[in-house]
Amino acid sequence: MHDGQMKFIEQKDELLDSWRLASLTNAQADHIDSSQILGRRRHEFGQELIVRAEAVPPGCQVGRPTIEDIMIYTIKGEK
Repeated sequence: MHDGQMKFIEQKDELLDSWRLASLTNAQADHIDSSQILGRRRHEFGQELIVRAEAVPPGCQVGRPTIEDIMIYTIKGEK
């Protein structure tokens, strides 16, 4: 919950299996459909996104996000 609203209703394992934390260049991030992005953080040399696992471009550096990552990117990151 955040500001009195439910953010997720999925079970923890389903939530973690559905998303990936990906480090992308700005050009790679621009090619991802925004409906597939949960949250993002922009950096000087690219972006880190939490993106649906099936939407991650090949050859990108990815990892499985933690619940804390998902919360931070959802609440403090940008869409």
